[in-house]
Amino acid sequence: MGQQETDGSQPSVVHHVRKHDVESWHNAICEVFCHTRYTPRPDNKFMGEMSFASHGGARMLKVRSSAGHFVRDRQTIQRDGFDSLVVLVSLRGDLQMVQNGNFLQARHGEALVYRHGSPFEIEFPHRYGAVSLRVDPDLVQRHCPSLLMQNATVIKPETTNGLLALTMVRELCVNAITKSTTDAHRLVGATLDVMSTIVSQPDNDRSTRNRWLLDKLEDLLQRNIDNGELSLESLARAAGVSARTLNRLFAEKGTTPMRWVLDRRLELAYDVLAQRRVRNVTEAAFSFGFNDSSTFSRAFSRKFGVPPNSVLRRG
Repeated sequence: MGQQETDGSQPSVVHHVRKHDVESWHNAICEVFCHTRYTPRPDNKFMGEMSFASHGGARMLKVRSSAGHFVRDRQTIQRDGFDSLVVLVSLRGDLQMVQNGNFLQARHGEALVYRHGSPFEIEFPHRYGAVSLRVDPDLVQRHCPSLLMQNATVIKPETTNGLLALTMVRELCVNAITKSTTDAHRLVGATLDVMSTIVSQPDNDRSTRNRWLLDKLEDLLQRNIDNGELSLESLARAAGVSARTLNRLFAEKGTTPMRWVLDRRLELAYDVLAQRRVRNVTEAAFSFGFNDSSTFSRAFSRKFGVPPNSVLRRG
């Protein structure tokens, strides 16, 4: 791909990357952004493409890809020591993030602002498109040092100077990639100067956060429905929150995380039995994470008031 950085007086050298397999795409993302772990959403027609140009301590990108989930953990950060400030503007699809205990969601036309030097998870639930400005800390320090101290945040068009900042980031990235400009270094500085005037708080709307967590847990359970080893700790890791946060979330609903897992397994098992998609109760038990049919039958009967074999017979 070629990663040479250009100084402020040189025209943009634009690089284009297009990949149709997950491993090659993730390697390209790690090279251009930072090292992460990546889990794609099931997609028989995976596609990822990006274009980028670099000027001094800044890199401007335009990217489109299938849905996926990125994780940058503390061990990776300690190993590579890399840090930068990122402004990621959604052009298509929602962007969801957890960093430093804050949940953030950027919708179409909004941006996430975060750092590579702090652990994070970013979820792209659907096929997405975005532009991104990635800036080295030294350059940020010269123009908007307050952003280095601020937690990850969301830029919205209706916030103070939010629309101006979003427009400048979009135009900066598109122009750096599509035009042979020598002004990118000045435009980067001007964009960061505007960023320094933005006062925006994390999107901590409780209902939005809870809905996102539940959707994420439901997806995890669906993909691990036969895994009887799921625990509170593994659920919390997958959701990017603490076990205490999950306990609080489900306490508000009058249950616990593991009771929710049990109930969802039994509800899904009921549907399978009623539709006669299994041959017998034992197959249903093992398909939904139970170690034996007797434990499954007792739990099923307590929840629905009838034994599972009767549901299978009348289905």
